[in-house]
Order: sequence, then C-alpha cells, then structure tokens
Amino acid sequence: MKLLRSLFILFLLIPFAGAKAQDNPFSKAKVLPLLCKKWRVVQIAAGDRRMDMPPNNDYMLFNSDFSYETKENDHVEKGTFRYNDATRKLSFSTTSNQYIVKAISATELMLDFSTEGTPGTFILKPVK
Repeated sequence: MKLLRSLFILFLLIPFAGAKAQDNPFSKAKVLPLLCKKWRVVQIAAGDRRMDMPPNNDYMLFNSDFSYETKENDHVEKGTFRYNDATRKLSFSTTSNQYIVKAISATELMLDFSTEGTPGTFILKPVK
C-alpha cells in the first residue's frame, strides 16, 4: 500500500517538475525569440565605470537561422552563432569571443564579457 501511495504522489508531482524546467528564463525557447533582431550597443560598463555610446550606425543582427551580422564603423562581419542555455553563452563562428547573456527582454540585452582579464557588460537596445 505504501508503494502504491508513493507512486501516486510521484505521478502527481511529475507535471510540476516539467513546468519548473520550462520556467528557465534563459532557455533557448525564451531567449532566441527575444534575441533575433537588430541591436545597438548603447552603454559599456566595466568595474564601476560606465560609458555611454554615441548614436551611430553600428549594430548586431541575430537571425532565427542562427546567422548573424555585425557592423562596426565600415566593417561588416557575417557568420553563425550558438546559444548554450545551460551556460547562457553566445559564441560566434568568426571569433573566439564569447558573451554571457546576463539579462534579456524585448527592450534590452545585457551581455557580459571579459577583455584582458577585465570583466564588463555591453548594454544593447533594439534598433528601430
């Protein structure tokens, strides 16, 4: 009888365990629809310093087929990207740079990075 009761309780809890896993705000299913658009860096933070970026035509464009395009000054780079939801890392086919998705919404993307041992964060807004 105890075994039957334990199995019954286990079957009641299984749907909640699945729902908890799907609530991950950094899952591919939640991040990719928000990520796939054109973004512009508006601010860079490193340590306790912040630098606002002046308006320009630079951008990062992420597509749903996992291709991307970046434009910095007059240099355009194209390639593919990967997103690992377990580590929240974005990696790119054309560079060894990796970024960690710190936060993402429809109106803001925050990417953590490290350059020469100094951690920082890019704050991006969608290009309209």
